[in-house]
Amino acid sequence: MSVQHVILAGNSNCRNILSAPQTLTGSWVDIGDAINTMSSYITVWIDLSINDSLNVRLRPIAKQESAGDDYVLPIITGASSLASVDHLGYEFAKDEDQKVTFSIELVGSIPVVQLQVMAVTPGATPGVIERIDVSGI
Repeated sequence: MSVQHVILAGNSNCRNILSAPQTLTGSWVDIGDAINTMSSYITVWIDLSINDSLNVRLRPIAKQESAGDDYVLPIITGASSLASVDHLGYEFAKDEDQKVTFSIELVGSIPVVQLQVMAVTPGATPGVIERIDVSGI
């Protein structure tokens, strides 16, 4: 999968990790490329078309290498009214089309992060992640 480098708001280390829009399912699935990073934080920029989906969720998974095993990466810091947060992921607060960012604390010791998405209820016309960019890598 190729990675397209983009510039958002003057941030030259922001990149698109999604090569094509991704339809939501009722199970956790990888979204985009794995992110190689040793940063303390990454910020995820998501463009969501909700369609009929309900309770869309996002979670980061830690890996020792891109093809390595998945490890649950607990959420250390919370979001705002944009999402509810438990220790294992984010749930979008509103079931509507939206563009939202999440900052994920990595404490500078996670070499690879894989993002995963799901919808508790995908719906007759499932939602779509139109674009996902990551900065701070």
